[in-house]
Amino acid sequence: MPAYNESEIISEIVDEWSKTATDCNGILAVINDGSSDDTSDILKDKFDKHCEFIYIEKQNSGHGLTCMEGYRWAISNDFKWIFQTDSDGQTKSKEFLEIWKQKEDHDFIFGYRINRADGLGRKVISKILQMVNLLIFKIYVKDVNVPFRLMKTKSLNPLLDKIKSELYLANAFLTVIIEKYAKINWVEISFSPRKGGVPSVSWNRFFGLGFRISKEFWQIRNQIK
Repeated sequence: MPAYNESEIISEIVDEWSKTATDCNGILAVINDGSSDDTSDILKDKFDKHCEFIYIEKQNSGHGLTCMEGYRWAISNDFKWIFQTDSDGQTKSKEFLEIWKQKEDHDFIFGYRINRADGLGRKVISKILQMVNLLIFKIYVKDVNVPFRLMKTKSLNPLLDKIKSELYLANAFLTVIIEKYAKINWVEISFSPRKGGVPSVSWNRFFGLGFRISKEFWQIRNQIK
């Protein structure tokens, strides 16, 4: 679970998801992506009092690269399954428990959001990303950057080698790679409004990042060819 400036909600989220992880014989790992608010202090305080999860501190690099670091950490610690979600309270742990029951049938189970309660702008951006991916890679992906993905470590590990370390939207490109070389079982999920915190990318950065992402995806396409 990557976290960036989620001090308003992170305590509640850790309580919810650490219990879910424990119920599944797992562990919640929160990776603090260089938050500038009190997220780090809250995580440390909760760990000192409860020790029901772990947290990892790192310099800010963005959501995608933080997810990549989390996946590699889980692989190095010999976890059989990896589940990634975000720390803003928009996904539901009870829906994870439903896909957990299906884990032996599929190596990759991803959620897809039909009804997003986080505003029209985010819906538009998601559709644009979907179209950019289709244009560049000729692969249709239901929800390119969804923060709700259960993955078998043995199947994920070799695919991570295809992700460039500096790629900004690494988690989105990973979805494309998995859809190309493996198979994703898609499950509809709900997606609530943010319970607190702020998005990691502000509106005034979207156009610049959109250009950067499109450029990176074109370069990757040429390398694949």
